[in-house]
This record gives sequence, C-alpha cells and structure tokens, in this order.
Amino acid sequence: MTEFDVLSVLLGIIGGLIVFLASVFAWWASRITAKLDALMSWQQDALGRFADAAKNRQAHQRLWDALEHLRSGRRSKLPRPPYEEE
Repeated sequence: MTEFDVLSVLLGIIGGLIVFLASVFAWWASRITAKLDALMSWQQDALGRFADAAKNRQAHQRLWDALEHLRSGRRSKLPRPPYEEE
C-alpha cells in the first residue's frame, strides 16, 4: 500500500466516525428536545391552573375566613347537621 492509500483509508475511517458521532448527537438532541417540549407543556398547564385569579381569590378568602374564625373562638361557621338543629 502506498502512503496515499493509507491516508485515504484513515480519512475514510475518521469521516465515518465523525458521521457516526454526529448522528448519535442528533439522536440525543432530539430526545432531549422531546422531553423539554413535554416539560414545557406541563409547565404551561400548571401555570394556567395556578394563575386562575377568581379561583385563587375564593381559596384565599376561604382561608382567611377560617383563620378569622379560629382567632375569634366561635364554634363553627359550617351548617349544623340535621340532628343538631333544634
């Protein structure tokens, strides 16, 4: 084999390795991208549920009412069961 034949074979092997590594990287990047897309859609859904202003306002109002009730020492704001009503 001449020097040019050995050089051609080595360049072919190195080129093949570069193509192989590039394809492995592309496969890895596509998997990461798919996972990031799923994570972003989950995050947007969670933010949408959390950012419901009316629902949050009602929940906070119920919390503050319960805390005020505990602080005042009153027995219960809940309706009495039928057997306790007179």
